[in-house]
Amino acid sequence: MMFCTFIAMLIKFIQSGDARYQDLIDNYVIGKLPSGYVRLAKIDLISSNSQRIVITSGYHVMNELGFYAKWINFRIIVTPVFGGIDLKIRGNFGKYQELKDYLIEMFYDILTEKIDNTKIITDWLKELEIQPMVNKNDTTI
Repeated sequence: MMFCTFIAMLIKFIQSGDARYQDLIDNYVIGKLPSGYVRLAKIDLISSNSQRIVITSGYHVMNELGFYAKWINFRIIVTPVFGGIDLKIRGNFGKYQELKDYLIEMFYDILTEKIDNTKIITDWLKELEIQPMVNKNDTTI
């Protein structure tokens, strides 16, 4: 399963009233998203739905002298397309337009990474000391 599909599944569970999955968003998903010069990314649960995932973040840009100049806040909008995803970026990039391609590529690589969602959920349930109901023929949660 692609990482973005896993995120969409967690969002669906949370929005249907199962707040337990917020822990996976906060501790696993956020931990895999870019950080460093990029401000800690967050999933916007209010703007996200079954047709899109909205990620908010920021990037610390440097000026010509090599000093940190400002933060550029941005949103990544992830939508499904045949066999993959499409990413759009929105933000006030001003003279730093070249950052858009870099950020899109960085987020795309992470969001399209293949993950083992069954193992992630099973490990998480073990941490919570909940026994998962597993059908060995079914790989979905």
